Amino acid sequence: MKRVAGIFLFALLAACGGEAPEAPEPAVEETTADPRAPVVVYASYEDGNYLPQWFTLFTEATGIRVQVRTRDQATNVTDVIANRGTPPADILIVDDVYELWRAADEGALRPLRVDNLDELVDSRFQDPDGQWAAFSVRTAVVVFRPDEFDPQTFPGYSDLGQESLRGRLCLSTSRLPVNRALIAMLIDELGVRPAEIVVREWVRNLAAEPFDSDEALLDALAAGTCGVGIVSSQAANARYRNDQSFFRSMHFPDPSYGNIEGIAVVRHAHEPDKANRLIAWMLHEANQRRHSMATDSAMAGPIDPGPIRHDMPSIYDLQRWSLAGREVSVAGWRGEEAILLAQRARYR
Repeated sequence: MKRVAGIFLFALLAACGGEAPEAPEPAVEETTADPRAPVVVYASYEDGNYLPQWFTLFTEATGIRVQVRTRDQATNVTDVIANRGTPPADILIVDDVYELWRAADEGALRPLRVDNLDELVDSRFQDPDGQWAAFSVRTAVVVFRPDEFDPQTFPGYSDLGQESLRGRLCLSTSRLPVNRALIAMLIDELGVRPAEIVVREWVRNLAAEPFDSDEALLDALAAGTCGVGIVSSQAANARYRNDQSFFRSMHFPDPSYGNIEGIAVVRHAHEPDKANRLIAWMLHEANQRRHSMATDSAMAGPIDPGPIRHDMPSIYDLQRWSLAGREVSVAGWRGEEAILLAQRARYR
């Protein structure tokens, strides 16, 4: 990747005795802001009304209008990288750190300018180069049939490959962001070959072909097609919200892995100052909490380092990551490795 290559060049120059030049920030195209112009947000939501309705609160507070273009995520990211799209984007919102990393790696983003960012977003949920930050978190949750299994028999994700689960495991497709991030973090934790063995063991234990959605997997779990599965906490929380007894079917491995919904200012933004004001508003604790509850996600604010309390049925507090210092950016720069590993392991 381009940023990795830059680090290698820096090290090579130092090793040869030459002075390594300071890496300049990418040139940013400056534009003359129109005080009447809206902030343009590119996002991907099934409910196209959600963000516009939420952003009316920002407009009421600041007088700044917000225009949202809702298309599929891949199209939005590709358009931002190519500097195209009508109207041009000021802000990019995606629910996959891999896509954020790809946009940053292609030079399509500019550094965030948000005061006290570390007080608003846990440092593990930020880009090390300061080009994006999370504003919600989605954990990979192990779900199970409590009448059939004790979660102590599979304390971690790797344990789902044990032979006793043959024919009882369900997975959703590896193309879903949380699943890809989970594989990427397993690669970072275990190494490529051991992580591939784990994923191959998962595939060996499958009760059915991977489902296209987490919701379909949860239906299969309820029907008894499988006894254990992995889903995004978004899907698990939605099920829990409708059926509080589902809390007994949820297990958060420690450490837990997952993905984020992230936000960034586009390099060619016409309204960068307004864009940063909107992002600062979104990251305010009260607004993060509002968004968290509306989208069945967890807040991205600094994490209480205490242990996860499995006896406390507050689903939004339970979605905390115990990453032992691991940054979510790992799931970005190892994302391509995760895709290739899933292909080799025949994890569709």
